[in-house]
Amino acid sequence: LDAALKAQGMSMEDLKKQITLKKEVEKLVADKVSVTDEEAAQYIKNNAISMPKGQEATTTAQIKNELKNQKLSTEGAALITALKSKAKIQYFVNY
Repeated sequence: LDAALKAQGMSMEDLKKQITLKKEVEKLVADKVSVTDEEAAQYIKNNAISMPKGQEATTTAQIKNELKNQKLSTEGAALITALKSKAKIQYFVNY
């Protein structure tokens, strides 16, 4: 992990901050995000996903979780963009 972080120019502390920020944003938009059984079924159909026999419930749950993560990411990015557009940041520089 340390080598992968170093290759990306990140430290363990940077990763922790990034994860913390992501989780905080997810909490802010979580009430706006839901995935229905119909959405999961449509995704399975559209992507021709084969379901292992006896694993249908588990596979569907994984797909719903992935769809939820995608929606959280989209909503989080929209929230951050909206906040940035409303922000009035002034920089004070001492010379």
